[in-house]
Amino acid sequence: MESDSDIELVTVITCTTLALQLQRRKRKQRKNYHVNPYLQLRSTKGRFFKDFDDMRSTPHIFQENYHMSPQVFNQLLNIIQHRLEPKVSTRPHHAISPQEKLSVTLEFLASGSLQRHVASTYRISKQRLGPIIEQTSRAIFEELKASFMKPPTKQEWVEISNEYNGLWNFPNTIGAIDGKHVAIKCPISAGSVVIIVLC
Repeated sequence: MESDSDIELVTVITCTTLALQLQRRKRKQRKNYHVNPYLQLRSTKGRFFKDFDDMRSTPHIFQENYHMSPQVFNQLLNIIQHRLEPKVSTRPHHAISPQEKLSVTLEFLASGSLQRHVASTYRISKQRLGPIIEQTSRAIFEELKASFMKPPTKQEWVEISNEYNGLWNFPNTIGAIDGKHVAIKCPISAGSVVIIVLC
């Protein structure tokens, strides 16, 4: 008669063998392709190639999708285009143009959709879309920060601090990132004086 430990050992070996066989079958079943066939149709069925020119010719539709006019889009593209040029590629037909990069980034930022939804409509892989959005956002920031993001002067910092102190009675502070509720016991004599205040 076999012991319980022998039965357990045989069970573990059998389960391991079955798991390995299933894994081998799955490997054989996987399709090997360099680019997903769905994504290969980007240049014919992707949103940029299908809809961009039509939206451009209808300014109010363009405004709804990108939150800017076609003229402003062109100005922004001219400013940041040199930062978005694709690197030399062995597969030039897979390269994403600066115009398409800006388009997909602005639609992502304007719509608030998930990256995978925008990637799917533009037929760009999710893994490729993240770096495109980061590169384009960084290019916009780097090119426009000098014009639109003037750092406050010393006098302006003092005014901001004084304004914050006047609002919240919290000196030498220029703002709060987040507020937090803190549980306290209300003093007996306070009545309705104690209120919830979040900075």
